[in-house]
Amino acid sequence: MDLTSVIRELDEILDVLHKRMLRHNTLGKTLTVKVKYADFKQITRSRTSPVWIAEKSGIRNICMEILADVEIKNGIRLLGLTLSNLNHTTESTEQGKFSGQLTLDL
Repeated sequence: MDLTSVIRELDEILDVLHKRMLRHNTLGKTLTVKVKYADFKQITRSRTSPVWIAEKSGIRNICMEILADVEIKNGIRLLGLTLSNLNHTTESTEQGKFSGQLTLDL
């Protein structure tokens, strides 16, 4: 998998993450990228922003910074993004709609 393919896959994950952030009125400060390789090694790299991350472009910029420190090679079997250090509104948590972990509709 080359860098272009990794960016394309992360952009798809980013779209899902950003939609959920908007739906739940949630901001975050820390973005973590997880990469699992075919040889079962895995790495996680994170960056914490001094300001709340609200825009998709901000998340993507941080993601690109993180990718600069990640070895991109064939055999990537899983990519993941996590937004943490959250500041979600009281309204979204009171309604019981906020879940910190994304689920897949399989």
